[in-house]
Amino acid sequence: MLTAGVPRGSCEDVRPGEVYETDLAVVLIGRTEARRLPAGQACDLALRVTPVEFRLARPLGARVVLGLDDGRPQTLPADR
Repeated sequence: MLTAGVPRGSCEDVRPGEVYETDLAVVLIGRTEARRLPAGQACDLALRVTPVEFRLARPLGARVVLGLDDGRPQTLPADR
């Protein structure tokens, strides 16, 4: 299990995380969906980061975690 932050807007809810795994790398896939607001309410422009748990099929070990958006290695907290 890994925990990573998923960015979201004020009018989005975070969905469960998905994982793509190979022998060499892991890609964490964070998903959001739009939230409907009551009439007369508006979303603010603040970006929020929500921690999400990602369930791996096996321990991360020496595999690298790659960013979904750019394919670059990601830095995870030491207590992963």
